[in-house]
Amino acid sequence: MSVLKKLSSVIIITFLYSNFVYASAKQENLKTYRKCVATKSAKVDPVPEHIAADNDITKSEGTFGNPVFEKIILRGIIRDKNCVPISNARFKVWQADAYGNKRYIPEFAIPDEIYEMDNKQYSKFEGTGRATSSNNGELFIITIKPSQFAKNKAPSYVNFKLNHDKFPDVENKIYLLEKNQSPKGKNDIYAKNYYLTEDKKLKIYDFEIVLDGVSKHSRY
Repeated sequence: MSVLKKLSSVIIITFLYSNFVYASAKQENLKTYRKCVATKSAKVDPVPEHIAADNDITKSEGTFGNPVFEKIILRGIIRDKNCVPISNARFKVWQADAYGNKRYIPEFAIPDEIYEMDNKQYSKFEGTGRATSSNNGELFIITIKPSQFAKNKAPSYVNFKLNHDKFPDVENKIYLLEKNQSPKGKNDIYAKNYYLTEDKKLKIYDFEIVLDGVSKHSRY
């Protein structure tokens, strides 16, 4: 009888130890589950004096006219350091047009500085806009493909600033990659593209921004 009791005790202890090890491993696994690296801020072009309230920046605020351009869609996902999607992140964007002209006045512009509109077909292009991330962390900006730097063949880019009440602000540039281009800078943000339609007339550029912090949700 004593042998059976000892055997039962060994079995129970082994079972409890196995469960403890399993629980510890599971908890450790949760801690390391999908870690995302926080997006760093970097130098951007001068911030506009006014950011339009629309996420369609192919037209001037309050107008319906559309210029002639290569229209594209920027699709962003906002996450925390646990890769959990973040809602209510306020995304502001500004950029040059397809000719490299800035269609906005910088916040700290020199008084009486003249901003010429060289190409009339782009005169309704706003150049600034904003969007707010949804419950799944997504946001969309409808815009045009900015000019590319011909000298060093660097990809075109858009500037952004991201605000959230519970996370530090982030501002940087999003580089729009084409097939013959690859990421270079360690802290740069790159957006890869694909065609949304079969006729290959509309591209979507996907990018991700990771805020420096964690939300109340431990995983996604």
